[in-house]
Amino acid sequence: FRATFEVGGVALRAARRAGLDWNDAVVETYLTLLAAYPDTHIARRAGHARAAEVTRAAGAVLDVGGVRSDAGRAAIAQLHADLSGPHNLSNPGTTADITTAAIFVTLLTGGWHSRHGGSDAAPR
Repeated sequence: FRATFEVGGVALRAARRAGLDWNDAVVETYLTLLAAYPDTHIARRAGHARAAEVTRAAGAVLDVGGVRSDAGRAAIAQLHADLSGPHNLSNPGTTADITTAAIFVTLLTGGWHSRHGGSDAAPR
């Protein structure tokens, strides 16, 4: 509940209010969630230590600007490369699911039609 409504939804609305387009806002939301919570899919497949490493890496991406800077975009590309590949067990699928839920919550509060991510009011 907290991850979807209080972290993901809040991050997505804030990113839209800051002027990010939907693609960048979703990427920023995903990174925010991944930096806040170790992904349980990674933990189950690759162990809790690996999940914690990925959480730290997502935080480092945000620290250098994420989608909002060239350095951040380079860090995103590197993180993507580190998490990709046919034999890699570090697919943050749970975070993707929570990001999807945050998008849904934002859409339900009018975010699709708003230039700035919908209502600032807390979702019901």
